[in-house]
Amino acid sequence: MLLRSRSRLVAALALMACLWGLVGTTRAQTGKKPVTKSIDFKTYDGATLIGTFYPNPSGKKDATVILLHDPDLKRGGSSQQEGWADLAAALQADGYAVLMFDYRGFGESKTVTPDTFFDKHPHNRTLIRGGARKPTQISYKDFTPRYIPYLVNDIAAAKAYLDRQNDQKQCNTSSVILIGAGESAALGTLWMANEARRCKNKNTTPVNPLFPPAPVLAEPESKDLAAGIWLSASSRAGSASVPVRTFAKDLGRDQNVPMVFIYGDGDKQSATIAQNLAGPPRGAKDTSFPRSVPIKGSSSAGHRLLGRDEECEKVILATLRGIMEKRGSKEWVERKVETSQYWYTTAPRTSVPSRINKPNTEYVPGVTLGLFLQGY
Repeated sequence: MLLRSRSRLVAALALMACLWGLVGTTRAQTGKKPVTKSIDFKTYDGATLIGTFYPNPSGKKDATVILLHDPDLKRGGSSQQEGWADLAAALQADGYAVLMFDYRGFGESKTVTPDTFFDKHPHNRTLIRGGARKPTQISYKDFTPRYIPYLVNDIAAAKAYLDRQNDQKQCNTSSVILIGAGESAALGTLWMANEARRCKNKNTTPVNPLFPPAPVLAEPESKDLAAGIWLSASSRAGSASVPVRTFAKDLGRDQNVPMVFIYGDGDKQSATIAQNLAGPPRGAKDTSFPRSVPIKGSSSAGHRLLGRDEECEKVILATLRGIMEKRGSKEWVERKVETSQYWYTTAPRTSVPSRINKPNTEYVPGVTLGLFLQGY
């Protein structure tokens, strides 16, 4: 009798252990193992960024997501923080291609090419401690707060990488979604505002240095922006105040780009910021944007909102399904980003060219911060 009772106890404990293991691996077993590849790509000013690409098995269909970790000067940050890989896998299973990467100086993205990274760009020499010595490795620990807005160029480089994948039919960049945490909300909306003033030159007349042909601008690149989703958003990028509220409203009004600000309802600071940027949360049937969305019962912030209860992940997936259903499928278009020329317009909603953004001889576009931030 004692042996039988002991056997039952062992069996019960084994069953409990099995069930506990299932709870901890729910995400891994909800679908196929994600298909990924480790990647690296260059910025316009010579930083090498390390990331992971989740290709879309359907190739030219659906949308592409860029995941942006919080570049925190005090605590660091990287794309390998808890929650990002789970979200990327869930997005891929839902039909999206996904790119996540480490900003320069964070995570694995430490390598720079001194002759291009420092020589041509004063911000790299003067706003990174020790930059005058032209190191081959950099760390966020040496960044001054004023340097953080320049990380927007890493997002521009990520989009250029995706445009090259688009041309190889690994994804479709006709619908690009940004999901970011903390100060990536400031950087991400800044980059989106940049796209609203950046247009490809359709005039392919051979260039005569003495009499260059007048540019003929296509639609702004923001036509390919599908949405921005921000977790515990900040309107600061280092020491710079970024007009996130203005960018979000202008992009929604002029470019029909939905913005969603997600926060834990127990995190009072994030709640205040989100509601200041987007207004208080509205009813479930309200489809207007920008919108603030609380994760009930959570006091977590940033990537920690993507915790083990999966509630934030579910909100993101459901929100995107609604947005993409309304947006519809967009036609795949060849990008040829390396050989294309881009111009800035004089202002959003105009087609009047003001200055070159990227010559057709450069590999990756940069961002002219002075067009969007005072003092830059």
